[in-house]
Amino acid sequence: MHSIICRYAKPPVPGRTKSRLAADIGSHAAADLARAMLLDLTEAVCAVPNARPTIWHPPDSNPEEFMSLGLPDGIWFYPQQGDDLGQRMWK
Repeated sequence: MHSIICRYAKPPVPGRTKSRLAADIGSHAAADLARAMLLDLTEAVCAVPNARPTIWHPPDSNPEEFMSLGLPDGIWFYPQQGDDLGQRMWK
C-alpha cells in the first residue's frame, strides 16, 4: 500500500508561475526558482518509503509541460478541477 503525497504545481514557465516573485526578480528567474523548488520537493517525496508522488497541475496545463524538467519516473499527474485554487484543493 502506498501513501499518496499531493503536490499542487504549475509548470515552471516564465510568465506563468510565481507572478508575485517575478515582479521583483523577473519572470525567467522566478521560473528557474520554481523549477528548482519543484525538483527539490519531488526528490524529497520520492525518498519517502511507500509513497506515491503526485503532481496536480492547473486545468490549463498538461503533464507534458513537466517532462523536460528531469523529474524522476513514477510520478502520477492529475488535472486540478474547479474555478479557483480553493475549489481545486477541496476536490
